[in-house]
Amino acid sequence: MRVRIDLAALLCVLAACGGSDSSSTGTNNSVARVTVTSASTSVTTGQSVQLQAAALTASGAQIASPGIFTWSSSSSSIASVDQGGRVTGVTPGQAIISASVSGVAGTLAVLVTPATAATKDTVFLLANTFSPPVLTIAKNISVSFSFGGNVEHNVIFRATNPPGGPPNIQNRTSGVVVLTFAATGAFDFDCTVHPGMSGTITVK
Repeated sequence: MRVRIDLAALLCVLAACGGSDSSSTGTNNSVARVTVTSASTSVTTGQSVQLQAAALTASGAQIASPGIFTWSSSSSSIASVDQGGRVTGVTPGQAIISASVSGVAGTLAVLVTPATAATKDTVFLLANTFSPPVLTIAKNISVSFSFGGNVEHNVIFRATNPPGGPPNIQNRTSGVVVLTFAATGAFDFDCTVHPGMSGTITVK
């Protein structure tokens, strides 16, 4: 007795038994490379720029949820970066900003340029010093006080100063505050957050 085999039915049975699994793509979602990008790779002192990080597989595909990136700067005295990837220029120079996840890091060089605001001078507030600590300017000239490095500072003018001096700058960690000196004399100021951090602006 001969048994007829329905070829179409046999192929259907083989397919149902998993002869081909289209859901198995073999994609490896482990992080092979990290890229760091920005709309601009330069920033002026006291200003900020937002960086973006992306994690890629070995095939170059972007990983949607790689985890939390850890950000760091090669020189926080030049450019600081917070854990959201926002970079703030502190002093002119170049710093390498890194973003890492799963043990893999990517970098981007950021150039910090001098402030372009229409001011004669800039006083930088570094870790525990004003730079320069002493400045001589003409009457009605503006001075930019540049904060950065995620270190809190203030600028408090002394009560013994001549009348007509500018207002105090209260505690802050970033940004640029521009003060105009409309009176002559020697104006001493301190950062009361850091004892011994003092400066003088002489207006002639």
